[in-house]
Amino acid sequence: MLDHSGLVDLDLRYFTTEDGARIAYWVAGPENAPTVMLIHGWAVSKEYWRPLLPKEYPPRYRLIIPDIRGHGDSEQKPPYTTIQAAKDFLQLVEHERADFVVGHSWGGVIAQRMAALGKFKGAVFASTFARLSSFPAHLVEWALPLLERMDMETFARLSVRFGYHVAHENVDWLYDVYKSAKRDVVIQSGKDILRYDGRALLSRIKIPVLVVHGERDSVVPISHGKYLWQRISDADMVILPESGHDVVLESGRAFRRVMSGFIDDVLRYE
Repeated sequence: MLDHSGLVDLDLRYFTTEDGARIAYWVAGPENAPTVMLIHGWAVSKEYWRPLLPKEYPPRYRLIIPDIRGHGDSEQKPPYTTIQAAKDFLQLVEHERADFVVGHSWGGVIAQRMAALGKFKGAVFASTFARLSSFPAHLVEWALPLLERMDMETFARLSVRFGYHVAHENVDWLYDVYKSAKRDVVIQSGKDILRYDGRALLSRIKIPVLVVHGERDSVVPISHGKYLWQRISDADMVILPESGHDVVLESGRAFRRVMSGFIDDVLRYE
């Protein structure tokens, strides 16, 4: 069991999708504030957003933080795909409401699809892509066959070490998050990530968007973030110079600041 003693109060809830999958999610923050949905990336869970939830920095917004199906506390019920995850969370938005959608890495891909198909005031896409290409795609192709023969402790150890610059105090916790991933879910969702192409949807995103990317990202190179920024009609981009792929873990204060500033600007001028 991961330790939540240093976090704000987290209300764990469950939602059942149209096809019967039970989706787990946290609710935190002021009930009457604008609502922000935070979507985690590949092979982790809602726990990924923990750096945004310390008691000493209580959230100014109402936060909805779900587990993608098959991840964390959500039910293992295939398919584990981008399209299905976006469908699940759009249904959750109808149930809980959300004004903004924020996604990191694969979660950013899901958030793009939601922003194109749903009704939001704004969106933040962090360390993400419309279509995985070149080196990162080859890396996933190389890793998946190994994962089929690898225990999840080894997977967790490699995941924490490769391409990340995570603060020392977060290493053990992140290791536990990766170790708790389900092998079949990680493999199947990884195969979907390789196939998925969301480039055609970018022109349908008509809300304000903030693209956030780490300048040192070796997992999803910054060219992917610039591609989104150049092809979404109302997009701004912030580059965090000291960050790699895990901007939420590596530059938590900076990420919180730019995300909050973007949300405040959208609300101010809506």
